[in-house]
Amino acid sequence: EVARRMAHEIKNPLTPIRLSAERLAKNLIGDTNGTAGIAGGSHHGLSERQTKLVRECTSMIGAEVSTLQRMVDEFSDFARLPNAKLEPVSLNEVIAKALKLYDERLDGIHLEKSLAAELPPVLLDSEQVKRVLVNLIDNAAEALTTPSSLAGTQSDGDRRIIVSSREIADRDTVEVTVADTGPGIPP
Repeated sequence: EVARRMAHEIKNPLTPIRLSAERLAKNLIGDTNGTAGIAGGSHHGLSERQTKLVRECTSMIGAEVSTLQRMVDEFSDFARLPNAKLEPVSLNEVIAKALKLYDERLDGIHLEKSLAAELPPVLLDSEQVKRVLVNLIDNAAEALTTPSSLAGTQSDGDRRIIVSSREIADRDTVEVTVADTGPGIPP
C-alpha cells in the first residue's frame, strides 16, 4: 500500500512537468512537442542558439518524464504482486526449470546444483518461485562478473553459483539456497 501511494505521489507532478515543457516550446519556438519546429531562425526574440537550446531541453524533459513514468508504473506493478496460484509442486522441478534457462549462458561461471532427493511436494506458485530464482541467479552472476569481485576474495578465480535444496523435517519445511563465490554483501 505504501509503495502504491508513493508511486501515485511521484507520478502526479510528472504530467504538469511534461505539459509545462511542451508549453514553453510551443510559446517560445512554435514547437508543439519539444522536438520539431522550425529549423533555425529566431522566435520571440530568441537567437538560433537559444531556439536550439529550448528545443533540446524541452525534448530532454519530455523524454526523462516518460522514463520516470515507466519506472513509476513498474514500481506500482511491483507493489501489486500477482496473486499466487498455489499448487502442490516439486521444488526440485521448479529449480531445474529455472536452471535450464542458463544452459551455456554464464560465460566462465559454473552453475552447480545440490538438490535433496525425496523432497515432499510443496504448496507454491511455480512461476513466481522460478522468477525469484532467476533474479537471484542473475544477481549472483552480476556480482561474479564485476571487476571488484574478480579482484576480490577469490585468488583462484573460482566463479560458481550453487543452488541447493533441502528438507528441514523438524520445521516441516523445505529450503532453497542460491549462493555464490563472489565478494558478498557488505554488512
